[in-house]
Amino acid sequence: MSPFSVSRHPVSTSVAALSPPPLTELPKELLTLIFFQVICNSQSLMLTCTTFHQIFKENTALKNLTSFYKKLNSCYLDRKTSKHAEPRDPTECSNLAVELKCIKALAQIDRLSAERVALQMENSVEKVSALAWLLSSHEGLTTERRCVMVQQGLMACQTTDDSIRSLHAKTSLIIPCLPFYPEAALMLKTHVFTVLREKKRSAGHLMALLPLVKKLASLFPKDAIELAFSFQNEITALKSNQTRTRLLTMIAVIAAEQEPDKSVALLKQAVKATNQCLPGAKIVGLVDMAMEVASLHPAIAQTCLQSSLDLVFEHKKLITDTLVINIAKTAALLGKKEGGDILERTVAAAQTFLSDFQKARAFIKLSRLIDQVKGKALIIEAEALAKTIQRQWRAKFEILITKVYILKDPMKGIESAERAIEAAATLPDSLKFPLLAEVAEALSFTHPARCMQVLDMIDPPLMRVEAISLSIYKLKKRVSQIHFQEKPSKKIY
Repeated sequence: MSPFSVSRHPVSTSVAALSPPPLTELPKELLTLIFFQVICNSQSLMLTCTTFHQIFKENTALKNLTSFYKKLNSCYLDRKTSKHAEPRDPTECSNLAVELKCIKALAQIDRLSAERVALQMENSVEKVSALAWLLSSHEGLTTERRCVMVQQGLMACQTTDDSIRSLHAKTSLIIPCLPFYPEAALMLKTHVFTVLREKKRSAGHLMALLPLVKKLASLFPKDAIELAFSFQNEITALKSNQTRTRLLTMIAVIAAEQEPDKSVALLKQAVKATNQCLPGAKIVGLVDMAMEVASLHPAIAQTCLQSSLDLVFEHKKLITDTLVINIAKTAALLGKKEGGDILERTVAAAQTFLSDFQKARAFIKLSRLIDQVKGKALIIEAEALAKTIQRQWRAKFEILITKVYILKDPMKGIESAERAIEAAATLPDSLKFPLLAEVAEALSFTHPARCMQVLDMIDPPLMRVEAISLSIYKLKKRVSQIHFQEKPSKKIY
């Protein structure tokens, strides 16, 4: 018998009665919202979009979704007869993050349909992950439904491999499993830890393992910290100072709550390793470390950021727009008192050392992190810079500016969007269509009519299907945030 086999049935219920219907019986408008990559690859699904849920009919923003669904149906059928109709390689679309994102979106609209789709999933790892999320992220589940989903998750575990991705999925199922099958939950835990202990311990393997160990630390802190500490000899033996810094920082984060002194000692080792790097790598290492520990060891994060900026001003030009953005985000997390001076120095570094191209991108991001007056000045400067750079990047920056303005100042937002469309229009198709999809996504909530027109500019239909699906998801998510704020979920157990 498999270690995850279900040998008893604690809740009296008929599993057959709760088994999911075929996908074809699900509401078609919900199908369009989920797994757009599956829809794009399917040659058999006929999407007939019906009116959106009756309960949302009074909401103007949600009414717009019906139009999106109709448009998606139309362009999907166009695709069936176009020269671009060949399905892509299914492995190209196998992205767990996208699958889960779509399940979460669907759950906001129709909880039962999300459960049915999760139970129908063919890929075992994705099925376990989706069921675990549905079990742990929402209230209101009956004992009967919880039991069936746990059973199905355990059955799916039997056909998974021992990849890191699979171990992540099994870990997510442990807590929902406890009330029904405590023995199976314990077996899952034992299995995950056993496999991790036996995995290879090269630098690449450790980079992949430690995020999972961090996840396990929230459930089984003692076991996870013991496992993390067991990697220290291998890490110390590594030749790359940069890799040593990153791995030591990850272990320090895992140990921070239970072993704060050991955590600080590990960070000191990480700083020592970083100090042996060349200046450019040293700056990157210090910033990465600060980002990791900002909420756990704010004083250490503050010192790392100040040291990285000292190096920037000492060596000049050893900074990129990405580094500027990361320093600013981390400084904002530290708060005005600890991070205010760092933010000021970061803006000064960007002004002094970045090219116009990098400066435009950095200013757009920084404008959201500093005070309103200075932020407005930065976005105005970014707008001016965006007009001077080559067309491809001009369109990209205008899209970023659109996203800044679109809710606060819709008029400026639409003006920037129009400039983005104009800049994209003269580019080759391979650059133009993805940019237009981004413009459509940005406009979906405030300017649905213009969003529709932009979507019509996208060809081939396959790409249009994806663009419309993304706009639907973003619109639904935005509406949900504004109109249907979920109550903070209580732990189920």
